[in-house]
Amino acid sequence: MAVVLRLANLAPLTTGEVVEAAPALPNLIVGPLTIAIGIAVIRYRVEIHRNVIQQQRWLVGDTVARRLERLQHPFWIGFVGISTILMGIHSIGYGVVKLVSDLS
Repeated sequence: MAVVLRLANLAPLTTGEVVEAAPALPNLIVGPLTIAIGIAVIRYRVEIHRNVIQQQRWLVGDTVARRLERLQHPFWIGFVGISTILMGIHSIGYGVVKLVSDLS
């Protein structure tokens, strides 16, 4: 069992092993894309909310959908957009720090 876990890199590290950090380039590519997606989510949050409500009515029916609509607002979709932007900023920050530390 330990051999299988070790091959899949799921086994816990033994003393003295060093885990390599993630490379900088993927973070510098994905970060701006994540920020752009977050901005789009914030910009179109009302339309996204309307589409979600429409699909929800189709999926669960009008009675249940009306009850669920009271708990849902476009604000929360905007909150997801802000969280996505923050993840993109964090990704770019990590990529820059990693790139600078690799180059020095």
